[in-house]
Amino acid sequence: HQTRFPDEVMLIIDASPDDSQAVAERTITHWPSAQKNKIRILLNEHNLGQAASINRAVAASSSDLIMILNDDDALLPHTVQTALDLFAHHPSIHLVGAHALHFQGEEARRTLTQCALPRPTASQVQIRTPGELVRYRRGNEMNLTHSASCFTRVAWQAVGGYQPDPAHRVIRFSDR
Repeated sequence: HQTRFPDEVMLIIDASPDDSQAVAERTITHWPSAQKNKIRILLNEHNLGQAASINRAVAASSSDLIMILNDDDALLPHTVQTALDLFAHHPSIHLVGAHALHFQGEEARRTLTQCALPRPTASQVQIRTPGELVRYRRGNEMNLTHSASCFTRVAWQAVGGYQPDPAHRVIRFSDR
């Protein structure tokens, strides 16, 4: 229900023992036919974990901007367009993120996805340089929800992608 559909959608099934693949395939049948050719399902033969699965999907994509969603996430209708606008207006940035709105149940999800939250104003956009980021040691200090964050492929390449081994992560408990 985005105001601007993404150029590409990658669904990755991480060797899930449940019916995730069937659910993904059924979900795709409900999307408009003009958008179906933009959707790919990647199947992992073995469980790789979140970080390695994200790396696989990013590597297989053709997009210069990447947005990550987990299976329990929903986007507000203008999220994709807002991220694209922020990158267009701030060409020096490589990562855009925001807070999450928590909800429980299908009715709450429908209510949230129908609400028209205002787009961020220039005063609400905080731009942080790499030098400022090294001081963060806990994920909640960054004030950024991983899901629905959007980053450039070049930034992903520069940091070597997501680190599957927690020992190599800046923030060990996080997949960021």
